[in-house]
Amino acid sequence: MTFAYSQGALQLTVLTPTIIRVFSNRGESGHSYAITVNKQQSTPFTLTTKDNHYELRTSALTVSLDADRHIDVYDAQGAPLVTDYRGERHLLDKGVDKVHQKLVEAEGHSATTQSAHDADYFQVVKDLASDEQLYGLGDKTGYLNKRGFEYDNWNIDYPDPQLEILPNIYKSIPVMLGLKNGHPYGLFFGERKISCVNA
Repeated sequence: MTFAYSQGALQLTVLTPTIIRVFSNRGESGHSYAITVNKQQSTPFTLTTKDNHYELRTSALTVSLDADRHIDVYDAQGAPLVTDYRGERHLLDKGVDKVHQKLVEAEGHSATTQSAHDADYFQVVKDLASDEQLYGLGDKTGYLNKRGFEYDNWNIDYPDPQLEILPNIYKSIPVMLGLKNGHPYGLFFGERKISCVNA
């Protein structure tokens, strides 16, 4: 199913009762080289119009899609699994002290505002429950729970020694597993940068 928006069309594809593909169509084919086997099964679903949103329902999931492109996913009992964040965005306090802030500003940058992005840039920002935990993303250093940190999801085939300046080599695994109120879920990303921050 394709839903038209001024920012570009969103396509929802029901692959199985528990897997729904969300694709932001920006003129590409939508083919992913990371998926080698077709997982699609014949899956009954319903698509209905509610007050201010569409609701796609399988036997295991309910997906709500509204006029502002917010996508919320609930399990079969109606418990929220993955919901879009609708509040005001705040940059994380990365601990930039006054000395470094002056240096950043002297170089013409801002330590308090986000930089501009090109026309192809977009973000997916999800709401996190207070006890929600995030795992996965492959070979990443640091804590097992990735919440509160930012990770680049790209790699190169570079055989030299693995030093701090080359943290991303050989493979990327853009799969994030979440645990929200005792309910597990998983997300596969086709983009390069993943931020697991407190929204």
